Amino acid sequence: MDEKVLEGLLKEKEELEKVIKAKHRKFCEYYIELNFNGTAAAIAAGYKKESARQQASRLLTNVNIAAYTRVLQKIAVEKLNLSSDFVTHQRMEIVKRCMSAVPVEEWDYNRHEMVQKGKYKFDAKNALKALEALDKTVKGSEKENKDDIRIEFATEEGKGWGG
Repeated sequence: MDEKVLEGLLKEKEELEKVIKAKHRKFCEYYIELNFNGTAAAIAAGYKKESARQQASRLLTNVNIAAYTRVLQKIAVEKLNLSSDFVTHQRMEIVKRCMSAVPVEEWDYNRHEMVQKGKYKFDAKNALKALEALDKTVKGSEKENKDDIRIEFATEEGKGWGG
């Protein structure tokens, strides 16, 4: 974890919190926590169920709310030291585990023990869902970083920044 990067993100978060209502902050937090489901986040933040979808759509187009959500994503990524490489590696590990057959067992009342039925099961559904959520967080954060690229060029006085 890069402490300077995290410190900068926390300052940015504080600045945005000055211009965003508490209910909007809750929406952003739930939006990330609930796997980027705007309707569920709006309901969790206290908006009426009947209008939650419309509220989420409206909130997600607000510049300050979008910026706050990106900062929360970046903070989570920085604290967890996540990267696309990590997520990809974990997906590969899950695929390997899913390729390994797990025998299905059933209780045998005569023998009073679990007995293999000769069938095998594979289940990666829940693990893949969790990684997909992490992947969205990482990609959202990395996309923002790519948008912040500045080009360095030489000037007569020395080096300068352009962009």
